Amino acid sequence: MYVTIRQAVRAANTCRSIKGSIMKVTINREGCTSCGTCWETCPDMFEENPTDSLNQIVKKYRLKGNIAEGVPPEEFEDCTRRAAEGCCSEVIHIEES
Repeated sequence: MYVTIRQAVRAANTCRSIKGSIMKVTINREGCTSCGTCWETCPDMFEENPTDSLNQIVKKYRLKGNIAEGVPPEEFEDCTRRAAEGCCSEVIHIEES
């Protein structure tokens, strides 16, 4: 199961009412070196793709089923940030709105 747009909007509205913003994560998979830092730092949000060994978003947090875009639940936002900061390839991008 993946996050639908409707679910993401509901989650976003809940987060906005609590803390004013939501987090969207995008991975530039072409630049990924498969170092594993992201899925070791935040395994609830990131995982290794079994086909190409590159980083991907865990299925239930993907947007429209896209393995490179997702919205983490609030409890994974801190580890998602740490994973992005620790990425040696700098391919994990975070947008907050």
